[in-house]
Amino acid sequence: MYTTRMPFGKHRGRPLCEVPANYLTWLLRKCDLSPWLEQAVQDELSSRELVSPGRKSGARTRRGCNHLPALDWAGIIRTWYREQALLHHPDRAGPESTAIMAAITAARERLEQLVRAKVG
Repeated sequence: MYTTRMPFGKHRGRPLCEVPANYLTWLLRKCDLSPWLEQAVQDELSSRELVSPGRKSGARTRRGCNHLPALDWAGIIRTWYREQALLHHPDRAGPESTAIMAAITAARERLEQLVRAKVG
């Protein structure tokens, strides 16, 4: 069985099953992928949503890659916050974006609270 590997970017050379889902989703939204890679990424994301027979309802599994690390929610939140800060920080977008930046910061703090409550 052939394993599709990421041909470029920060996850270059890694099997698609080891690439974080948020990165794969970003690729589909932002990049002009070749048809074969686009299909492989879509297939990988779809496979992560399958429920295995015999598992409790809602239990998720990933085919073909048993050594996947758990999702790094803190890292995902941090990356999202940095992207938003680059777009909406008052030093870049002007003083009218202060309220937007405050809402983004509040959302980050709430997400971090939820992750801590779920993990803890």
